[in-house]
Amino acid sequence: MAAAVQAGRKGGWVLWREGLQGAQPIMIGYFPVAVMFGISTRTAGLGVLDALAMSLFIFAGASQFALVGMLASGVSFPGALIATVGLNLRHLFYGPAIAPMLGITSWKKALPIAHGLTDEVFASALALLPRHSMKERSALLLGLETGAYASWVFGTLVGALCFQAAAELTPALVPVLSFSLPSLFLVILLPLLKGRGAASALVAAAVATTLLLSGFSTAALLAGGISGSVVGAFWGEER
Repeated sequence: MAAAVQAGRKGGWVLWREGLQGAQPIMIGYFPVAVMFGISTRTAGLGVLDALAMSLFIFAGASQFALVGMLASGVSFPGALIATVGLNLRHLFYGPAIAPMLGITSWKKALPIAHGLTDEVFASALALLPRHSMKERSALLLGLETGAYASWVFGTLVGALCFQAAAELTPALVPVLSFSLPSLFLVILLPLLKGRGAASALVAAAVATTLLLSGFSTAALLAGGISGSVVGAFWGEER
């Protein structure tokens, strides 16, 4: 009770900094991958401002790599943009899961939070937000998102500016960095995998893996997300 009272006295700035501190593992994981993204954009013939704009306005990790790859392969910008949006449809499930925890009813307040809700931020928020009161959660989540966003954008800028020197190291780093974001997401998610969460994750993984191995790579991620969400919704109350 005393801890709850003490937490209730925290101001928005203090809570934001607490969220920023909680984002440190994400920031460490994002930075080298973002540097690689900056390098990939320059290698594909795009400029520094192009790379920076993608990270500032899209902020979608693997989807940004896919977008650059499609543009470099000659795919039209509208077609590449539609494909990128399709890859990010899983984020439609993040908002409804987080919104009740924040008590936000205004779309103006929801927009900045929605932009920063990546996979890793979402998983961290599920673990961090329930420890605090409803009034404190928005500031905490914004702190998490600020750290992740700043790391991704800064890493992109570094890679875009230093791509000639860094490109020599890229072939050796690709196998490691390509797995860094999925492994980071898994580490953050592991403490939540119990009861309903474990059942949802297992079903989602099984559906996505089956479709991927069957050659339906485009539908695998979306179908896995939908099936896991359905299981979570109908699993019942946590015991």
